[in-house]
Amino acid sequence: MADLPPGAHPRRDRGLRPPGPLRDHPPHHHAPDRRREDLTVMSAYVIAEAELTGDPRVVADYSAKLVSTIEPHGGRYLVRGAPWQVLEGESKAFTGVIEFPTPQAARRWYESPAYQEILPLRARNTRGTIMIFEGVSAP
Repeated sequence: MADLPPGAHPRRDRGLRPPGPLRDHPPHHHAPDRRREDLTVMSAYVIAEAELTGDPRVVADYSAKLVSTIEPHGGRYLVRGAPWQVLEGESKAFTGVIEFPTPQAARRWYESPAYQEILPLRARNTRGTIMIFEGVSAP
């Protein structure tokens, strides 16, 4: 390793390319992955509307456990609770909006063992709808 300056470490400081024929080859140039440029990852929103039909303490227990099932899938609450004001139609007692990074993440959350374990607490004590919506991109 006579090429190295004094005090240089023979393995750490000799550069990325070994001496010899490989040194003369140009670096590899990969074409950009065009699929990634065209791919727009959209957020997804789980929207739940429910009315209480059973024990409010059980639903409160469900709500307390719910957040810990959402976070591992990148989700976060945007809206949670009763409507501030109903402008048209009838409202359910509860509305929740949870944002996830992708529709697939929302589906993984819903199908996860952690959520499936607490789902019966809600299902037996409320009546309502849970939907997944895909976000829209800005024009």
